[in-house]
Amino acid sequence: MLSSHEEFYVELLNERGEVVGTKKRKDVDKRMDFLHGVYVLVFSKDKKLVLCRIPQAAKQKKLYAGRLGATAATIVRHREPLEVAARRVLATELFIDYADLAMLGEKMECYEDEVRRLVAVFYCTHKEPVMQNPQEQDELVELTRKEVEHLIKSDPAKFSLPFLSLWEAYQDRLPF
Repeated sequence: MLSSHEEFYVELLNERGEVVGTKKRKDVDKRMDFLHGVYVLVFSKDKKLVLCRIPQAAKQKKLYAGRLGATAATIVRHREPLEVAARRVLATELFIDYADLAMLGEKMECYEDEVRRLVAVFYCTHKEPVMQNPQEQDELVELTRKEVEHLIKSDPAKFSLPFLSLWEAYQDRLPF
């Protein structure tokens, strides 16, 4: 039985989003491998967007360490449905066992740093205070729409490239 997150297989994709292979999670090169990712944006009961400051721990090999990103993010496991991946990452990173998820969309991305992903984006509102798993995330930051817009305009480098891309694509469909 597989127990470690690192031992699960993930799918490797081509430019059309087709599965062309698999690799154990621990063997993934996040910069070079074309992967299927899921991002979940969580909103507080006060209609604030909760963002995660991406950890800087070297052992976790985070691409955008120190920047603000989606509330939760994961790589989709082999043959894992997208909503299952979204619920898995909510449970492991934020201790959220139930959420009424809404899918915003899915699209191919090639960020300016050449990282490529097929990205599925979900959001939910959580009625309780959102708590991060300290082994998965450094800090959670709650922001209003105006605060997000101001920070993006004044200092976009505070945000991960995936967050900037999903914000551009879906900001008009978010519940705040």
